[in-house]
This record gives sequence, structure tokens and C-alpha cells, in this order.
Amino acid sequence: MRKDDPRPNTNLKRYMPKTKADLRRASAIQRNTLTYDEVRLRSQQIIEGLVRLPEWQSAKRVCAYISFGKEVSTHQLIRSTLEKKMILAPRIDGLDLAWYRIENWDKLQAGQLGILEPAPDPETHVSPPAPDLVLVPGLRFDRHGYRIGYGGGYYDRFLSRTAVYKLGLAYDWQISDTLPSEAHDIALDAIMTENGLIKCGSDQ
Repeated sequence: MRKDDPRPNTNLKRYMPKTKADLRRASAIQRNTLTYDEVRLRSQQIIEGLVRLPEWQSAKRVCAYISFGKEVSTHQLIRSTLEKKMILAPRIDGLDLAWYRIENWDKLQAGQLGILEPAPDPETHVSPPAPDLVLVPGLRFDRHGYRIGYGGGYYDRFLSRTAVYKLGLAYDWQISDTLPSEAHDIALDAIMTENGLIKCGSDQ
């Protein structure tokens, strides 16, 4: 952690809940203690690391979550990349995620969970999305690549059908050595934090 990089004012690493539900709740509470200045600073550091990755530089088609609340922010990354790469954003469609090409940021609209989503336009719907890279959100991650999301299972269902580089974006304090996992959980290839890249399954 950089000396000038503030930490949240609670420390989940001192007390680690045991169940996914408890971890999800505790991580959400801890993330909400971040100020928006902290979110901006940490997100900027994470995105700076992301754009240096060869997987990002070589990707022509990227599935990217649109950040909400105090998640690692992807807004500026997406807006600055629309003319360089095809950026696909998710929209909840029943139990799955449908992916749409973003052509104009200003046409995004709040979905059923309050998260910005593309409009359900058949002309921008891409199925299958066939990305070169997927950026994955979460509340908690471990060094094996497993994550705790929001409980809907949308990303696990999508990732189970997507054999490409899967990259989580997370604050350093969201990383645990191990998390409880189930057979249907899909491991990520790596996680980018403000302290650098974690290659999942290793200590790097």
C-alpha cells in the first residue's frame, strides 16, 4: 500500500467471517466506508495498471462491467476507449447477462438494480459476445481467483461459458488468501489492485 493511499476505517482482515453471506455483508459494509475521493484515487491506480497489461492492449473486444456506487470505477476507462475497442456492457436478462455494444455513453440507462445498462437494442446486441477479455466486479476475491459477488450468480453463469482471460478489479483490502467456494464458482485468471497484478493461483 502506498503511504499516501488511505485505507477504509474498518479492517475486515482482522476478523474474517466464515460464510459467503457474512463475507458479502461485511465486505459491502467495509466498501461503503470509502470516501469518493478514495474510490477515485484507488480506481485511477487500478486502471493505470490495467491499461499496461498486454491482455488489455491486445484485446479488440472487451466485456466490461459498468461500475456502481463504490465499486472500482470503470466509467472513465469505458468512455475513453469506445473509439479504440469494442466495449460490451451487460444487461440483466432473466437469469443471465445479455451483452450490448456501447456506442454512446449518454444512452445508457439505469436498470432494475439501479446500475447503468445499455438499452435492449437488437442492433447493438452481441450474442455470443466472444470477448478477448472480461473485466469482473466483486465484493471479495482470493488468490486462487475465486470471488464473492452480489449473490445473483450472473457472472458465474456467464464465465462458465467464456474461455478467455478473466480479470477482476479490486481494492487491495478486498483480497483474501482463500474464500469458501463451490463447484459452480469460476476462477479468474488474475486480479488487478492498486498494488499491482495478482496472478491467481500464485503469490505474485
